[in-house]
Formats: sequence, C-alpha cells, structure tokens
Amino acid sequence: MRLPIRIVCAAIACVLAASWLPAEDPPHPVDPSPFPSVVALATAQHIPLERFDPARVTQVLRPGDAITVLFTLVDGGHAKQWLAELKVVPLTEEERRAKPREDVLYSGTGNEYHLASASAAFQLRMFGPLRETDAPAATTLPEKHARFLVQQDFLSFGFDRFCELVLRLRTIGQEPRFGIATGRFAEKDIAWSKHWAEEAKFTSADELICVKQAFAQVEFLKIAQHTPGFREIVEATVDIPSVWTALRTLNFGVWFSYDWKNVQRLDAMPGVSGPSNVYSLPFSLTVFGKHVANGTWLATAARPPLLASAGILSLTVGPPDKKEKYLQLRVIAARNAQP
Repeated sequence: MRLPIRIVCAAIACVLAASWLPAEDPPHPVDPSPFPSVVALATAQHIPLERFDPARVTQVLRPGDAITVLFTLVDGGHAKQWLAELKVVPLTEEERRAKPREDVLYSGTGNEYHLASASAAFQLRMFGPLRETDAPAATTLPEKHARFLVQQDFLSFGFDRFCELVLRLRTIGQEPRFGIATGRFAEKDIAWSKHWAEEAKFTSADELICVKQAFAQVEFLKIAQHTPGFREIVEATVDIPSVWTALRTLNFGVWFSYDWKNVQRLDAMPGVSGPSNVYSLPFSLTVFGKHVANGTWLATAARPPLLASAGILSLTVGPPDKKEKYLQLRVIAARNAQP
C-alpha cells in the first residue's frame, strides 16, 4: 500500500514560500483554560486536566498511556469547548498478528524510501459541546466514543527534528525546497533538486527527516478524523465542505504550506506547564487551489505519553478572512500508563 503522503506534505515540498503566510496571519492562541462546566465534567468522568507526566526514553506506546485534548471553537464573542480523552488500549490477538504496514515514498533527488510501522490501538472518549455559561448539570452530556488503530512508528517520527532542520537551513540562508511524493519525480526535477541539495548541504539523512515528519502529520490527522464530531467542528470553523472530503480521502487537492521564515523554538508551551523545547510551525492550508485556512502547530519531541499525539501540543486554525473565528486543539494533560 502506498500512502498518498504528497497531499499533506506539500509544506515540505517545493511550494514553501516565505511570502505565502505572513507571521501576523495565523490565529492568535486562545486562553487554554477549560470552562467551569468542562472542569465539572472532567471531574465526573475522572479525566485529568493538568497533569503532564515526564516523557519516557522510548518510542513505544503501552496500554494506559493517555492524553487529554481540549477543543475550543471561537466565533466572535462566542466560544464552545469539547473534551476528549485518548487512551492506548491492548491490541486484539488478530491485530497483534498483523504484519507491520509498509509504505513507499520518493524524494525530489530521486531517492526511494520504504518505511514500516507497527500498530497501536486507541480508545477515544469525546464530550461536548459546552459553553462557559453552562451549569455543572451539563456534565450529564452523553459520551461519544471510538476505537481505532494508528501506526505508532509513524507517530514517533514527530515534528521536532523537522523544525530543527528548517532552523538550520534558515541560518545558512537557504529556503527549504525539498520535495516528496508517492511516485518518482521527473528527471529534470531530480536534477534541479540534486543541485539545490548540494548547495544547501542537504543530506539523505535530512531528506529522511522530512519524509518522517510527513508520515507523523498524516497519522495525527487520522486521529483527528476518528474523533466523533470532528467533522462538524471543522465545518463550523472552515466554511468549505470540500475540506472535510479532501482530508478524509487524503485527496491530492490538499496542500499544507509552512511559513519556514517564522518557525520558532520556544522554551515551553505558552500558558501551560508541561514539556520544554517546543516548536511553533505556522502554515497555510489550500484545498483544490483555494486558500482556506491559516494555522499554527506547536510540537515537542514525540515520546510517550505525548507519542500518542506525535508530539503535537496544539493546533490552532481559522479562515484567512475571519480572524475572530478559529479552532484550537490543545493537549492539556498527558500521563504514562501505571506500572
């Protein structure tokens, strides 16, 4: 099976442009605090809201690893929140016997990469929407749930090494221009890419970092798509129905373009106690040739328990022409499985 990675990794392809996404365009991060009604719900459901366990020195999830994700949708002066708990659960016997999935990708310089991944199983619980004015009685909201498989090795690739690579290229005055696709590039494009790679001192190891980040992004988006109600939340944020169809089918019309000049390394996640060495990665989203959204990833190293989110700490996204409207997915707690 070949994963159509090109559709979500255009951000690390030749379409990168410093002028495409000015630094002031991404939505501003919102207050990460859960509403009182969300706090009451979390207490009733025994879902932690603040605890970040230390990262383990491993790239393997184990049953019991879990993260808490707060969804906040802001539209003008109104806001709604959803609360989700994502927990690793044991694989079934059939799932354990399944062979690791392998995918093939091609780089702009003509290299071919075969990557394989073992599966992990997630159980997801979702509650909401809740408003700031809702009474604690709202904790009686019905639970939506889903169980699904992810490729944990792909999640472990994360975003942090990719961000460090972009920062390194920036220090030597090189605009990232590396390409990745599911099919082989034309010979003229390969020749051009080889010339650029030589000038930028861009190695095959660097190329592999880009391939891995693209896989991590795909797996994270698959988790979001498995989240009950996520489609409705996206459609309430971005007023183009084709966005969901394109993301769900991983259509070639979807392009993430990163603002490489404004990638930043932060000391910590703003507003929340938790991991250090956090990276901010602004992007624009284009669907079938139309610029539909701007946003920002915040990410750290993809190590358990945050391996469950590929190291993603938050995703803030909104329409480019409506700055008062945006959606934020934010990991507000992460805990290791009990021994």
